[in-house]
Amino acid sequence: GPLPLRAASRSVSVAGRALPLPATEFDLLVLLLREAGRVVSKERISQSVLGRALGPFDRSIDVHVSNLRRKLGDAADGSSPITTIHRSGYLMRKLGEEA
Repeated sequence: GPLPLRAASRSVSVAGRALPLPATEFDLLVLLLREAGRVVSKERISQSVLGRALGPFDRSIDVHVSNLRRKLGDAADGSSPITTIHRSGYLMRKLGEEA
């Protein structure tokens, strides 16, 4: 697909170019892609990716998602492939899905 991800080598490429990601962002991308089309709660992301409970004022997930969005770039229609679902979490659009 347009976002080849190889879990064994922990590598991903966008538009044919390698995209170096820190471990946390790579794990976040894997989780969001695995759950593409479904909302993933910030609590689940924190537990799965960071290995800890989400604190009441913890913004680390938001920062990691923002970094990942910037690195992935926009979809062909100009929108981000990762959507914020207010008070719920994040949604990775299925590949090829319009915003």
